[in-house]
Amino acid sequence: MKTQTAGELLHFPGCLRLIVKHLQWQAKCSFEEATVNPPLIGITTERADPDPLFGMQGYTVESELYRAIAAAGAIPVALPAASDQPLEFLSSLSGLVFSGGGYAMPPHWYRPDGSVSPYEVSPRFDYSVGLLQAALEQSMPILGICAGMQLIAGAYGARLIADLSHHDSNGERHWQVEEHTNVVHEVDIKQDSLLARLVGPARLGVNSIHREAVIECPEHLLVSAVSEEGVIEACEVPGHVFCLGLQWHPEHMREQRIRHVGVFTGLVAAAEQYSSSSNQGRTSRDTGAKDGLSRTAASSFSHSEYSRG
Repeated sequence: MKTQTAGELLHFPGCLRLIVKHLQWQAKCSFEEATVNPPLIGITTERADPDPLFGMQGYTVESELYRAIAAAGAIPVALPAASDQPLEFLSSLSGLVFSGGGYAMPPHWYRPDGSVSPYEVSPRFDYSVGLLQAALEQSMPILGICAGMQLIAGAYGARLIADLSHHDSNGERHWQVEEHTNVVHEVDIKQDSLLARLVGPARLGVNSIHREAVIECPEHLLVSAVSEEGVIEACEVPGHVFCLGLQWHPEHMREQRIRHVGVFTGLVAAAEQYSSSSNQGRTSRDTGAKDGLSRTAASSFSHSEYSRG
């Protein structure tokens, strides 16, 4: 039997067809793998106390928030709150979550009634507000939780109140001491809002773990949920594909109250769309959202304005 050389095999039509089909199959698999990679979603972090043994400084992220994003199909990425960290890494992300925490907002964001934040000035504000500005410029999907909502709203010109207990009129509780999975009050959701599309328009039971709150919103921010006594519980930026702030913590409610899961699945869906869109498409969208920000809160992004108070 004659032994065929490699050159002869390549000229054999059946073998060539098999090789071409194999290469096509490999290319198809590579493309499918590339398109199903989950999006990366960054989460802002809180500075942790130094390690008592080694004295090393670290950053923390709430584990339930981390799990909620992962369960919705994305890869959560903790972002150290370093104010001098460059923002170029945003090009690797497809979404941002501004998590809750205790840090002071600029004094001129508060209602002029003597309200003073109970929290200390932290580098986290400068870092977070820089991230917010960059993410809005790139039309990146954004979710703000608790202090993260206050950050978004304040950057657009909203007014905050430092101690919500002075605003209570019906005994509605906003600082719960029991399990954060418990409902402490309900919110009314605005029809035809992004929030309504995510969790449904019916009244929603929420937890509540905040002292400060958004008390006044400008017209170019949509208030999409309020409590029974009128406390602003959610706001969003019209014209932006996904920029939503929630005063409650949906990451703690998602297993007991399935509707809260929609917040995270919606964020991940927006991140997937953002990831697959072209660079030209990203920069051409949502100009109205950025214009509203620049018109009303340009000074909010000035670090020197913040330091002067």
